[in-house]
Amino acid sequence: MNATTTNDEMLRLSRLDQSRRGLQPRSIICRQGRILTWMRFLGNQSPLMATHDDVEAFLDARNIGARTRYGYISHLHSFYEMLIRNELTGVDPTLKVQRPRLPRLLPRPAASSDLERALSAATPKHRCWVVLAAFEGLRCQEIAGLRSEDVVETENLLRVVHGKGGHERLMPLHPDVLAALKALPMPRVGWVFSRPQGGKYPPADLSKEFNTFLRQADVPSTAHALRHWFGTNLYGQTHDLRLTQEMLGHSNLATTAIYTAFDRRAAAAAVGQL
Repeated sequence: MNATTTNDEMLRLSRLDQSRRGLQPRSIICRQGRILTWMRFLGNQSPLMATHDDVEAFLDARNIGARTRYGYISHLHSFYEMLIRNELTGVDPTLKVQRPRLPRLLPRPAASSDLERALSAATPKHRCWVVLAAFEGLRCQEIAGLRSEDVVETENLLRVVHGKGGHERLMPLHPDVLAALKALPMPRVGWVFSRPQGGKYPPADLSKEFNTFLRQADVPSTAHALRHWFGTNLYGQTHDLRLTQEMLGHSNLATTAIYTAFDRRAAAAAVGQL
């Protein structure tokens, strides 16, 4: 163990380690922020000297929910794994920290009436965002990263390049999506959506504007709820969990499996036959 290693040096090693492992920039920024918060909590004490009790005190002091607490533990655990690999310490103080049980969350799809209301109030740009979320299941970051070259009209395909975790997927191109993009009109090359001052939309800015539009249109749902509408209706029509997983871009089938619990039509039919 080298207790003289500074916090700045450990942060630099952490960023380099995550970059080498291929983590997305947003993920790296999030983890670095959590580690920096941990270091500030320790004050003059080196993270290399931290104990299990220090981690518990840090988590308790934050007054956070179970899901956020779980995330903090995961970030710190990865940080200490990196320090151990670099032979800066032999101890991971997070190992004995109890991870909270996380409740299973069901999808919260937008109502079909909300989708209709959003479409009736939408500008050409916002209409594109709505149909990309509801008919293609795109996240806000994926809408922000869409380029004209990703719309393969000759093959009726939509290429999703900027997926969560850097994953890519191919989607069937819904005719309403193609019509909305053409009416935008879509540029010949480059980013489909650009900020008023020019340049690519940052995902956070697009998400904020998208949800502001929905509120102003008196739609109680969120942009992500439109993606849940897509997943819920796709599974309800196909009952194909693997297909639904691919179309939603989930890396874990267990994440997609929550849509089976939400299949109200199938459940109602089964209960009605009891």
